[in-house]
Amino acid sequence: MEERNDYSGEFIRHFRYEDFSKELLGKLLCEYGRLYELMDGLWYSTVAEEVGPEKAWEFEMKVWRRIVRHVLGGLQKVANIQGNDLYTMFKAVQLDPCYTDGLYQYDIYIRDPKYAIMTIYRCPSLLYFEKNDPGRIKPLCQELEPPAFQDYADHFNPKIKVRPLKLPPRKNPGDIPVCMWEYKLED
Repeated sequence: MEERNDYSGEFIRHFRYEDFSKELLGKLLCEYGRLYELMDGLWYSTVAEEVGPEKAWEFEMKVWRRIVRHVLGGLQKVANIQGNDLYTMFKAVQLDPCYTDGLYQYDIYIRDPKYAIMTIYRCPSLLYFEKNDPGRIKPLCQELEPPAFQDYADHFNPKIKVRPLKLPPRKNPGDIPVCMWEYKLED
């Protein structure tokens, strides 16, 4: 079967992702990443309506701290990612639905096997909260993200230490980078 660039036309009874072009698969992955983020936002807002924002935030923290092992473990298995160094960790980050290419814009600079900087230039969550709920920026970026980023590192090697170098809120909405993270693999 010829690769398809979209799913217009006839229904495919024996559907396979392999029947679609790389371009369409890339677009689908970006959309799945967007939906992953949207699901979290809808979950949070629904819980906040039921139990209040303070309790919802408590649950949000627990969920994001627990999900790491599931996401990273699954990605490691599917993509055969093995090891416990910075290169290994960042391979998984690149495949994480939260960092889908086209959704986020970021750069990972690995100076050597023991030191790296991750710079995020575009964060859709930050863009949303700057426009719709600025009060959630500080808790999300300064309370949740640092331990969550450390959880990612700990999954691969507890000797990897993560430190934020720059965090929102931004003084001006156009300021970039949005945030920067330092990773050190200690002896």
